[in-house]
Amino acid sequence: MGGGSCIDTAKAVDLLLTCGGELMDYVNAPIGGGRAPDRPLAPLVAVPTTTGTGSESTSICVLDVLSLHVKTGISHERLRPVLAVVDPE
Repeated sequence: MGGGSCIDTAKAVDLLLTCGGELMDYVNAPIGGGRAPDRPLAPLVAVPTTTGTGSESTSICVLDVLSLHVKTGISHERLRPVLAVVDPE
């Protein structure tokens, strides 16, 4: 539950808890290792509380690598949430 940053964080945590390794193993090359998840992730239900990023419906996890001063990401179909609850109320 939250904005795009919160949902992307949940995607990254799901990935690491399910598949192990280090975050940089999965970050898109050439910044990271470009490793793909080797199994389905735990189901992630996204509840966006802001508009704009679309993180609740994408297979991308955007992140800042502060030590390298770069914004990059992890992209794989298994990162897509299984359900998005979008309620303007």
